[in-house]
Amino acid sequence: MQAYPIKMLDEAVTPDEPVSPQKQLSVLLGAAAGAAVGVGLAFLLDSFIRARRAQRMP
Repeated sequence: MQAYPIKMLDEAVTPDEPVSPQKQLSVLLGAAAGAAVGVGLAFLLDSFIRARRAQRMP
């Protein structure tokens, strides 16, 4: 196995102010993702139930 030389491009710089989490954005994205998963599961369950009913009907 051959090792390749590594060259540092820039020094790491620490920010002057602490970075805070964006709570509103996180809550909004979580709610949107939860709603999307819920709607997707509802459609999946509905199609599964309709398919089962179609199989039972003579």
